[in-house]
Amino acid sequence: MIDSGAGSTLNIMTARLPTQRLDGVLLTHFHSDHIAELYELNLNSWVQGREHPLAVYWPEGVKQVVEGVNQTYELDVSYRVAHHGSDL
Repeated sequence: MIDSGAGSTLNIMTARLPTQRLDGVLLTHFHSDHIAELYELNLNSWVQGREHPLAVYWPEGVKQVVEGVNQTYELDVSYRVAHHGSDL
């Protein structure tokens, strides 16, 4: 997938694309309209059955963006795992 701006996750779900098969996301740059739903994309593809970490690629700084998203939602992930089990 290329970018994950606002509305992109809903578009993917509406089109019934197999998000569990998503391998990664290429971010072209870090404007919010290109990264706003990075977590939603990660969460939805995980819930749909993606079995490996979602790879995020491209420009310098991507590690900082991904670490920030992961830190922001760290509690959410822990609550979901506690509720649904670690197999999810």
